[in-house]
Amino acid sequence: MKTQNKKVAFMVIIALFIQVNAWAKDKTAWTFSKTTDNVDLYYSIGSCKGEQVVFLKFVNHNKTNVSISWKDVLQTQTGSGEKAFRGIQNLILAPGVTMNEDCSANHIPACILRSTEVSLTHRVEIRKFDFENVTVIK
Repeated sequence: MKTQNKKVAFMVIIALFIQVNAWAKDKTAWTFSKTTDNVDLYYSIGSCKGEQVVFLKFVNHNKTNVSISWKDVLQTQTGSGEKAFRGIQNLILAPGVTMNEDCSANHIPACILRSTEVSLTHRVEIRKFDFENVTVIK
């Protein structure tokens, strides 16, 4: 009986550890940027395979799909106002959350900005991100 209790206790501890570990991985540190036409815009600076990236998150509080467009603007080691060369980004947002929070192959291209997409002439260190010229069409 005591051996079975030890096994059950061990299994409970393992299950709790797995749950806490999974919960910790889901906690991306998002920075709120702005709200435009009932859509909240966030970013998080992280890395993918040693390359610095910006993950983007949108929360559409509208009851219908909206089209959003924006231009990426960054603060880097050379100063602020550096624009990514990937140009204007467009995305259709369903109600709710649209985001990338990791480097998986199943990502939304417009929701991840790699440091190599910022400048062709020099390596950048991304310090801050901002959305410029945001337009939401309902």
